[in-house]
Amino acid sequence: MANVKIYKVTCTRGFVASLEQGAGFSLEPWGNNTVDYDGYDDGGTSYTLPDGYDIDCDSYGVPHIYNADGNYCALVEVNGNPAIVTGNPLPIILKREVMTA
Repeated sequence: MANVKIYKVTCTRGFVASLEQGAGFSLEPWGNNTVDYDGYDDGGTSYTLPDGYDIDCDSYGVPHIYNADGNYCALVEVNGNPAIVTGNPLPIILKREVMTA
C-alpha cells in the first residue's frame, strides 16, 4: 500500500468564477498563479492508497492516481473525504495514514 499526501485546495477567485471557484482535493499544493486565480491549500494530509493503486505522472509531469491496470482514477470528495473513482458503482474513500511511534 502506497502513502500519498493529498491537499484540500480552495479556489477563491478563478478566470471563469462560476466554474472554477470552490474546494476539492489534489495531489499538488495550491500554486502561485495570482494573475487569474487566488486560493490556498490546507497543507496536506497523508493517506494510504488501497492495494493495487499507485501514483505516477502523466506526460506533462502532473501526478495522478492509477490502478493496477494503469488506468487513471479521478480524485473526488465524498462526505468531506478524498476518494478515488474506480469504475465501480461507488468511489473508494481513502483512509488517513496511520502514524506509528
